[in-house]
Amino acid sequence: MSHPVSPSNAHDAEGDQLFRLLVENIIDYAIYLLDPNGNIRTWNKAAERFKGYSAEEIIGQNFSMFFTDADRKAGLPAKLLEEATRVGRTEAIGNRVRKDGSTFRAHIVLNAIRDESGELIGFGKITRDFAQQCEMLIRDTSQDLGNRMQAIVETVPDAVITINAKGIIESFNPAAHKMFGYAASEVIGKNIKVIMPQPYHDEHDSYLSNYMETGDAKIIGIGREVTAVKEDGTEFPIELAVGEFEVGEEKFFAGVIRDMSERKRAEREQLDASERIRAILETVPDGIITIDEDACVETFNPAAEKLFGFSAAEVIGQNVKMLMPEPYHSEHDGYLHAYHDTGDAKIIGTGREVMARRKNGSVFPIELAVGEIALGDRLMYAGVVRDITERKLAEDSMRYLNEALEKRVTERTEAVKELQQAMRQLQDAQDQLVQTEKLASLGGLVAGIAHEINTPVGIGVTAASHLQEITESISASFASAQMKKSDLTEYLDSSRQSTDIILNNLRRAAELINSFKQVAVDQSSSEQRRFNLLQYIEEVLTSLRPQLRKSRLQLELSCPEDLELDTFPGALAQIITNLVINATMHAFGKNEEGSIHIDVEQQQESVVLIFRDNGKGISREQLDKIFDPFYTTRRGQGGSGLGLNIVYNLATQQLRGTLNVDSELGKGTVFRLSIPR
Repeated sequence: MSHPVSPSNAHDAEGDQLFRLLVENIIDYAIYLLDPNGNIRTWNKAAERFKGYSAEEIIGQNFSMFFTDADRKAGLPAKLLEEATRVGRTEAIGNRVRKDGSTFRAHIVLNAIRDESGELIGFGKITRDFAQQCEMLIRDTSQDLGNRMQAIVETVPDAVITINAKGIIESFNPAAHKMFGYAASEVIGKNIKVIMPQPYHDEHDSYLSNYMETGDAKIIGIGREVTAVKEDGTEFPIELAVGEFEVGEEKFFAGVIRDMSERKRAEREQLDASERIRAILETVPDGIITIDEDACVETFNPAAEKLFGFSAAEVIGQNVKMLMPEPYHSEHDGYLHAYHDTGDAKIIGTGREVMARRKNGSVFPIELAVGEIALGDRLMYAGVVRDITERKLAEDSMRYLNEALEKRVTERTEAVKELQQAMRQLQDAQDQLVQTEKLASLGGLVAGIAHEINTPVGIGVTAASHLQEITESISASFASAQMKKSDLTEYLDSSRQSTDIILNNLRRAAELINSFKQVAVDQSSSEQRRFNLLQYIEEVLTSLRPQLRKSRLQLELSCPEDLELDTFPGALAQIITNLVINATMHAFGKNEEGSIHIDVEQQQESVVLIFRDNGKGISREQLDKIFDPFYTTRRGQGGSGLGLNIVYNLATQQLRGTLNVDSELGKGTVFRLSIPR
């Protein structure tokens, strides 16, 4: 059913139609509407002619696409919308980009449009080619040099200067006087290069002559940023648009000039601010990571690179969950989507302790603070990450300190009991072997092994007794509230030394027992690691001090302080221990003075350990058998015949090295061990 149209409504509809046709068919002004976000809603023929886009191509796009990259980075489109929204209208002159990538100088007017309730519903935008406007202005001048032209030129805020084909200034408006400091009477009739610094000053005449002869234009018809000079010699940046016109058969040129000093200063300040922010992000000790709404990493500062082991290039563009172990890895995307949908934040805006994952797969604790950043209509998130591994270790150390102190004495006592039990079992085995005629030849071996085990067991028992004694003493001091810090420090030092002695000798005894059971050293090791060689040898020698104390031997060690090995420390400890014990038992007589030297030399791909004593030496016949299993010159006197065989097998099989011996009677013995680093 149709509705009648009143004369008033019909008249309004007809007026609307006429107005729409008028706007669509204007060819000198690009006129179009924007929605409140700057998206294009209408497009007239002049807009299509100026910018090269059809209505089908452009409607729905944001008007910021017409701006240069520099203006977009400076946020100019948003600033124009904000100013028009705030005051109702804004006006600007600047470079704009066509569909084909070329630029033109545009004069734009942007008006805010509101409904009856005052609600912003969009913007009306009018754009005109400014160079064309200047040319029209000059044409108007040639046709009508009356008051209208004079008023326009004298009131525009930009400097307008006209020159003839020889570069001589013909007009110089008030804005040019204000900008350059020259009065019009001072410059009219002079060459335009009076306001140009070098190199433009010397190049201008030849450029203008070349253009007049060849038509090759470098600046005419387009906009360009150059440098000008004021009357006082001050140079400053300008934006220059030049148009060409003719009066009769004579060519003239009009230049429209805008002072860019304030814009350049603002750009420098913005650049400085960006540089300061970048310097802060690159030097802070905490990792700083930003992500977009889809959780893709956008920035990754040097501290984050150091913390996670990834380079920025490896992470930027990837989902941030690559830095998370389970269950955070699987949960993160769902959490972020839930936050976007509901606003329910679990960590955004707060700090929290979570676990993170390094490039090498290791997991470590972090303190994470996340903030939300709004950039126009776009959201991003910034996370500040701090490694709290050391703090957690300190907390754990404090928590377990008392428990560790209480458990040490019990654990060491139990270990000594186990050793004593093993000793008894070994002694029983010895008794059974001695009683069996068939195995009578092994009696000496068992006795030797028992003797070798007795040394570390005795040292362990002594150290455990000492540990028990100082523990009872510190407990009494604590119970009577008389314990001082120095008492606790002394106790901890003594306890650590005793513990080290017990552990080293327990390992040694265990290895001897294992060697006895297997008759050969196990070729594999339960541990390979990187360690400082000097520190480790000193630890081994510490465990041997009680044994050396019974003799009159001096032991000297020479080793580079910074030398590190990546090998089996247990095997190396066994070799050094056996060589020292072997020297004390075989190289010197009872209570005989002597010396043992251990020298370590670092070579390109290997390390050479030289063990020498100045004892009685070894005969040539014995040297040929010295590494054979069960061979000893002191059967029944503490020699098992396994010590040097164990050393040889550890050196050549487990450590993948070589072991040589050199000796002469009366001139001592030298063992040379070479192992890969």
